[in-house]
Amino acid sequence: MSDDVQARRVRLHQLAALQRNTPFIVLGSLLVAAAQTGVLAGVVPASRLGPWLALLGLHSVLRLALWRHTARRQDWPAQVDALLRRHTALSLTSGLLWAGGALAFLPHGQIEHRLLVIFMLAGMVSSSLHSQTIHLPAFMAFFLPCAVGSVGGSLALGGPIYRAVAFAVFAYVLLTIRFARTLNGKLVESLRARFEIAALAERLREQKDAAEQANMAKSRFLAAASHDLRQPVHSLSLLVGTLRQEPLPDTARPIVDHIGEAVRTLGMLFSSLLDISRLDAGVMEARPRAVALRPLLTRLAEEARPLAQAKGLTLHLHGPALAVRTDPVLLERIVRNLLSNAIRYTERGRVVLGCRRRGAHIEVLVIDTGLGMTEEEQQRCFQEFVQLQPASAERQGIGLGLAIVQRLARLLDHPLRMRSHPGHGTAVGIVLPTTAPTHCCSAAGDGSRSWPARWNPCASGPRKTMSAQR
Repeated sequence: MSDDVQARRVRLHQLAALQRNTPFIVLGSLLVAAAQTGVLAGVVPASRLGPWLALLGLHSVLRLALWRHTARRQDWPAQVDALLRRHTALSLTSGLLWAGGALAFLPHGQIEHRLLVIFMLAGMVSSSLHSQTIHLPAFMAFFLPCAVGSVGGSLALGGPIYRAVAFAVFAYVLLTIRFARTLNGKLVESLRARFEIAALAERLREQKDAAEQANMAKSRFLAAASHDLRQPVHSLSLLVGTLRQEPLPDTARPIVDHIGEAVRTLGMLFSSLLDISRLDAGVMEARPRAVALRPLLTRLAEEARPLAQAKGLTLHLHGPALAVRTDPVLLERIVRNLLSNAIRYTERGRVVLGCRRRGAHIEVLVIDTGLGMTEEEQQRCFQEFVQLQPASAERQGIGLGLAIVQRLARLLDHPLRMRSHPGHGTAVGIVLPTTAPTHCCSAAGDGSRSWPARWNPCASGPRKTMSAQR
């Protein structure tokens, strides 16, 4: 924001503040005038008191009329300087009226009447200090005539008492001027700081919007190109499979296996990046319907079993006859990522895939005896590109698995639950709405009868199943 624009905004704020305060300034002036008139009636000649009251009333009416006219105007930005000068001129005429009244009233009455006039004038100055200091010229236009009238009127009376009063009033004038300048400077500086902060916030919002639009454009591009990007990786995997069918020298067989593993890892990383891009672009939609859990969990367990056996892990499955309402494709991705993550970070022991009833819902659980996580790590593990443990040959990835799980769970409106303790493994559950009453703990016929009781996801009791000790 340029200095000229900022200065204009400050003046507009000053004008608005003076406009808001004008009715209270006029009302206060009339109340003080009425109180002073009530005391001085019969002391000050009516030939002086009457005209002063008439002029003050006329000035108040004029000021209120101009205030109302200004409030209805729509050209404040263009006329701000002229309107501020008008407020300053009105403050000057008000100050001259009060100073002239003081000079006309001080020669009359006793000392208490004269001190009352000075006291009333000081009260008007204090009121103006709060209502007009936002624009220093307007305040000084009212204050200086009042100060001159008080000091000059006191000196004109003569005598040591009135000279002392004049000296006190003069000291008060100096202190008031210093305080008014300081207060005005702080008010104007605070306005400038507020406008600068507002301008910075606006620029930040614009840059944030631009960054979000660029990110969305990237995500939409990747989502639209996902098929074309996956095609070369799929072709590579087919070529590697074909190559394995050919007779190869013993020295070439390990190389082909390494190539196949690299292509598998590349495909997995590609799929994760493209899934995140589709979620960011908002092109992935949930299509919930009634789903039987047993076939889905059985298929995923059989798919993951070779990976678990390659690491010397036991994979237990508990897939009872349950029906839930969800999107089977997205749920399959969630459970597949949870299983893959559990196997990747479990060095020994077992991985359990199963479910249990929770009231009107069914909770699908993946439990492992792996490394476990602290509470702080549990807060971070669902962030994108976060890998809490050092990467190794068995832990290849880019830290998107749990981020995708969380995004898909939100898309499906299925709550996620996690319990984990360092060195005691992790349990992650996703809560699904059921579609029909079923028996949760029916036999699975897949070896789950040999589970220890603490590993049974359908075990009755409190939620400690998710934080069972390994």
